[in-house]
Amino acid sequence: RKKAEAAGTEIGGEEEEVSVGHVHEVLRLVQLLCEGHNRTFQDYLREQNQENANSSSTKSIDILQELIALLLVLERSIDRDTISIAIQMFETLTELVQGPCPGNQRALVHSSLIDVVNRMLREPFNECSDVDTAELKSSIVKLLLGLLEGPSDELVGQRMLSTLHFSSIIKNMSRVYAEYRQRERTGEGTPESRYEVLDVGFLYFILIRTLLEYGTDTSVTLRKQLEAAEGYNFFNANTGSVEIVRGRRMERLFFSIPPICQRMSLRTRHQLLWEVDRSTPEKKLEDFYARSIDTIFELEVADWLAKDRWLTVLSSKADRINDWAFSIVVMLNVLIVASYRTDPGDTVFETPLRPKQSLAVLIAIGSVIHVVLALLRLVCFLLVRGPTIVYYGWKERDVHITF
Repeated sequence: RKKAEAAGTEIGGEEEEVSVGHVHEVLRLVQLLCEGHNRTFQDYLREQNQENANSSSTKSIDILQELIALLLVLERSIDRDTISIAIQMFETLTELVQGPCPGNQRALVHSSLIDVVNRMLREPFNECSDVDTAELKSSIVKLLLGLLEGPSDELVGQRMLSTLHFSSIIKNMSRVYAEYRQRERTGEGTPESRYEVLDVGFLYFILIRTLLEYGTDTSVTLRKQLEAAEGYNFFNANTGSVEIVRGRRMERLFFSIPPICQRMSLRTRHQLLWEVDRSTPEKKLEDFYARSIDTIFELEVADWLAKDRWLTVLSSKADRINDWAFSIVVMLNVLIVASYRTDPGDTVFETPLRPKQSLAVLIAIGSVIHVVLALLRLVCFLLVRGPTIVYYGWKERDVHITF
């Protein structure tokens, strides 16, 4: 711990760079040791098994508490040089609780971690870049979400409800949304880069939304604060949820809906909902995964079309163009049946049928309109369905392409 404190408090010089680099690498090592939700090693870092050891000569070291002690030291000296260590610290702690690992979740939530988190979420970190600050706060919220991942009891969530400073969280969420709206008005960056600003905002919203599932008296007040916040309607409309069963407990998981999903057609939605093979759990997962790859390609094509205003209008009106073309065809057939005539006395229809002169022009105009609509339908088909047909054709030949 003394080395960790020295690494966090030394100022300037080559010695600081060596210490900082060493701490960062050690934290990364601990994270990698727990990758893949290695429950055995997650518990081992908290408490070593001493069943076969001589208790008088061995001592269990709680690595979690050592990390929290390092975090308390690091908190006081975060700047542009040490913020990367703080980010790595929260990423390491997140890996220690995901899976979930109930023992580590309870240990962290009953430590001084929440107090540190409250202070860091309020801190603007003016000496650090906006990108690093956003990444740090994003890693903090991911850790809090990890603490809520499938807890064995509700004490973890209830304690977080009673100790977290939600005013700071909601304020940060509203600030992220305001920044996004500002970039939208000024046209700064690409649509994708502007939307990336919202990533940490969605994390704030999902954290609060997850804690509201615990249904305590505190959550009632919190819900009112959340609904009154700027950007609530936007985040609520663009956040989805799915229910899963873990053991005997039902969980609701929240996630942000990418803007590209707004371009999914009704036909594709119907196929994903009703045509997936659900005969067995294995086939359901396999078929859904296969369909998801094709669906992503279709969404990428639709997103490419959206970059051009005229292509966007044309592709969005494809169904309506089909309706118009069908209506024109019906009208023309009705006019033809009702208005064509033959010469008087011609009972065997030997002379050609001719429309009445008053409707001949109308039928001609309708025919021209139908030809134009047919051409537009062909263009829509080539733009919307054409790339997909080519994609499926190459896929059958085991050739994978990206759009």
